[in-house]
Amino acid sequence: MEMQYSPFCSAIFGNYIMQLIKFKTGIDAIGMGNAGTSAAQKLGLGLGVAIFGGAMALAGLDGVKAAQGIAQTEIVITTIRAFYNWIPMVLSIILFVAFVTTFHLERDMEELRREKRREKRREKR
Repeated sequence: MEMQYSPFCSAIFGNYIMQLIKFKTGIDAIGMGNAGTSAAQKLGLGLGVAIFGGAMALAGLDGVKAAQGIAQTEIVITTIRAFYNWIPMVLSIILFVAFVTTFHLERDMEELRREKRREKRREKR
């Protein structure tokens, strides 16, 4: 259900994480980052569809009614609204808070730069 946010997160945060790994270890792991992003997107999409299908089955979605244009029960409509409106909104807020509180790229990069400068000074001695 959150597929529209995945490219944004992988483009913004994935690139920074790959730069951090390269700066920290000297290993250019962009290919691994792309492979990991692709695998995560496929896994997430598959799980999302399976969970949504299971929820629709539990709610009592009747495909025959849908094909005939007959309205579904209120629980089916509520489940659809929850999966398309409320659940993505709540997950987006949780992910935003998690990124804001745990993702400190500038601080980490500055710390690594200082560490690299110290190492270069030691090597010169």
